[in-house]
Amino acid sequence: MLVKDRTMKIVFVAIATENIAIEFLSSFLKERGHVVEMVFDPRLFATEAFNLKRVAGIFDISKEIVKQINEKKPDLIGFLVFTFNYQRSLELARAIKKSGQKAPIIFGGVHPTSVPELVIKEKSVDMVCVGEGEYALDELLQALEKGQKINNIKNIWFKRDKRVIKNPCRKLIEDLDSLPFPDKNMFYNVYPGFIKDDYSALSSRGCPFSCTYCGNNVLHKVYRGLGKPVRRRNPKNMVDELVWANM
Repeated sequence: MLVKDRTMKIVFVAIATENIAIEFLSSFLKERGHVVEMVFDPRLFATEAFNLKRVAGIFDISKEIVKQINEKKPDLIGFLVFTFNYQRSLELARAIKKSGQKAPIIFGGVHPTSVPELVIKEKSVDMVCVGEGEYALDELLQALEKGQKINNIKNIWFKRDKRVIKNPCRKLIEDLDSLPFPDKNMFYNVYPGFIKDDYSALSSRGCPFSCTYCGNNVLHKVYRGLGKPVRRRNPKNMVDELVWANM
């Protein structure tokens, strides 16, 4: 039975694009009674495809992002990080810390999973989630709420007394159909334009190949012996999501 009386709040910071990982994490954590909110950094004129530094500086909203986060009074601040937005994520994390915000900052996603030793060294990063985050973040929020130690929460790396505690990874989620549909409103409420042209969906997790240039090469090593590298949703479950999304 799901616990409904918890009120821990995690605020995600999304950068430039819709992030399906945030949507899945949001629906999963909300189902378990947590409060999930998001702030969005559009990165106008500062993306990989279109980068004009002088113009981008005019449209930079770092201060507004920090203000929004502080107003939301989070218990945990999460960044889902790719290599292309890693430096921007660090910029925002540093600004959040500089503002006096006390909530811990956690970095997750393919980049921190690939090089957690480097990411955890950053002063503005308190924790790293290595691999899938659904159950790890749920346990982390529960522990923070109860004032418990987080020593043994699998997938979570954190700092203590100038040491880095590296918890091992848990098994991969086998039954993807057990996960709630992604929380699309996280992005649509912030920027309705995301829904106009297409609908982003994931029918599986993982890849059977280990191309050297791809993050799945790293994930295969991280999760060796912890489950099937490729897991697929039932076609009916996928169709049900598309029908649900169209309602």
